[in-house]
Amino acid sequence: MKLRKLNKEGSIGLAIRREVLEPLGWEKGQDVTVSITDDNTKVILTNSTLRQEQGDNFLEERFNELIEQKSIPWSELKTIPKKKGCYIICHIGYPRVIYAGESKDMYDRLYNHHRTGNCSSFRRNLEDIKSSNRPKETAISQFLDECVVKCLPLDYGRKELEEYIIAKLNPQYNK
Repeated sequence: MKLRKLNKEGSIGLAIRREVLEPLGWEKGQDVTVSITDDNTKVILTNSTLRQEQGDNFLEERFNELIEQKSIPWSELKTIPKKKGCYIICHIGYPRVIYAGESKDMYDRLYNHHRTGNCSSFRRNLEDIKSSNRPKETAISQFLDECVVKCLPLDYGRKELEEYIIAKLNPQYNK
């Protein structure tokens, strides 16, 4: 693999030889996501590859698995696994998914949603929750206490599943 400069603004392009991609199931014209870290480079094929490997219904099947998971009350976040996966958040008084997310550690991500302050995008998106007789943070915390979470451990395809859920359900707090 070699890096090459694409334009004068400093954007970088990555040239990957076909010999590297073809054993991974890549086909000409297919998009590729590349994650570069200090110690290695990871090539991830897009969700079209996931569908080729797992059948056309891969995302729909994972979505249905997630929907069928047991609801975990917000007060029991400690029972959420420290695993990679996707999750959805529902409010008890609201009949639809209000937020969908993915993480390499679902417990840590949901704990960050639970903490006060603007430490997560989900919590920042809850800014419109108001209460006339209590502080905003108290109103948000009370709202979260009325939520349940469903989690699906998933090693790969997390981002694609999250995007699929957001496109399918348009959760209120995924902005």
